[in-house]
Amino acid sequence: PTRPASDLPYKPSTARRRSTTAIGFVEWLQKEGRLSERIELGHLGVSRRGNDQGQSNRPRVAGGGTSHLTFNILKRREAASLLELLGPLPSEMATRTNPSRCRDRLAVQVALMAGLRRSELTSLVVSELEQCAGNVREDCPLDPFFFTVVGKGNKARVIELPGWFVLELLNYVNNERMMAVRSGRERYGDTYVQPKSLFINGPKVSTRRGLATDAGTIYRSFRIVQKKLLELGHVKRTFRLHDLRHTFAVWKWLSLKRA
Repeated sequence: PTRPASDLPYKPSTARRRSTTAIGFVEWLQKEGRLSERIELGHLGVSRRGNDQGQSNRPRVAGGGTSHLTFNILKRREAASLLELLGPLPSEMATRTNPSRCRDRLAVQVALMAGLRRSELTSLVVSELEQCAGNVREDCPLDPFFFTVVGKGNKARVIELPGWFVLELLNYVNNERMMAVRSGRERYGDTYVQPKSLFINGPKVSTRRGLATDAGTIYRSFRIVQKKLLELGHVKRTFRLHDLRHTFAVWKWLSLKRA
C-alpha cells in the first residue's frame, strides 16, 4: 500500500501498526457482539506489536512481563461522570455555588468529541476560534465548525465541532481566558506576550500564569479525576487520556452504522 498524499510506500512498521489497530478494533466488535458474522483473523499473520511472521513482540511492562495491547472504550455514563468531575461548562458557571475553572473540562471534552491526542489539544489556536464568533448561532447548535490541529509527526488535520460547543469555547475565551491574560500582564509586565494557544494557565496559578498550558497539565487533571471516579464507584477500570480518542472512533462508527 502507498500513502494517499505522496504515493510513496508505507514503512513496514507503519503497515504493521495500522493492521494491528484494525484487527484490534474488529476483535473488540466481535467481543461486544456488534458484528452479524464472525471474522476469522488468525490467517492474517499480524500479532500484537509483532513482526510480519506473527512472532510475538509485545510491549514490556513493569516487572519484566508483557502485556497485550488493549482498547478501553468509555460508556456514555462513564464519560458524563468524567466530564462532570472535571468541572462545569462556561454556561453552567452561574449555577455553581463554588465553581472551578472550565479549561480542563473543555480540553478533555474536545479530545472526546474530536478524537484528539494530547499533543493536538495544545495545538489549538485562539485566533481560529475568534474567527467563528460572528457566524455561530445559538438557534443552530449543530452547525459544524472546522479547526486545524497539529499532532503526531507534525502533521496537520482538520477537526469538526458543533456550534453549541464552539459557543462554550468562546465563553471561555471571553471570560476565564481573558482573566488569565490580564493576570499574565500584571505578573510579567511588558515582557508578557499573549499565547496563541487556546488553552492557557489560569489567573490564580503560582507559576506560568497566563502562559500556554502544556499537555502534561491537562493529563494530570485527567488522572486526578480518574482516581476520584474509582473512589466514588462510578467506574471500575482505569482509562488513559488516549482512550478518549478510541472512544470517539467507536462512537462515531456506531452513529454512522445507525444512520
